[in-house]
This record gives sequence, structure tokens and C-alpha cells, in this order.
Amino acid sequence: MSMESAKKFAEKVYRTPSLADQLSIISDDEKILTVARDNGFDGTLEELKLAFKETMKELIAEGTPGNVLCEIFCDDA
Repeated sequence: MSMESAKKFAEKVYRTPSLADQLSIISDDEKILTVARDNGFDGTLEELKLAFKETMKELIAEGTPGNVLCEIFCDDA
């Protein structure tokens, strides 16, 4: 369930520029995790980062424009 909720959160952030902007100015991983939990995520920071990498790659492959969170979570995207 954690990975599924992480992917849903990643997609929500990807498609919501204001949420992405809010997270992009947070440099503390724990604060990012708190925002994720406030939005329905129920796992660990590592699960969140992995889900972001996978989700961003999928969305980019679909041709969905990227946003600044790719820079935070997707070193190789």
C-alpha cells in the first residue's frame, strides 16, 4: 500500500504546480515526508523517493511536462 500511495502522491505533485512549488522550497526531507503524509502517503522516505523516480519516468515517457520536483527526487530522470 505504501508504494501505491507514494505513486498517487507523486502523480498529484507532478500535476499540481502549486504543490510542486511548495515542496520545491523545502530542503528538509522530513518536512517533505510530512507534506506527503498530509496528502495520503503512508510509507517511508525511501519509498517516496523510489515512487517519485518511477512515476516521473512514466509521466515523462507519456509526454507529460516535468516540473521542479524531478530535480529533487529524480537524479537520473
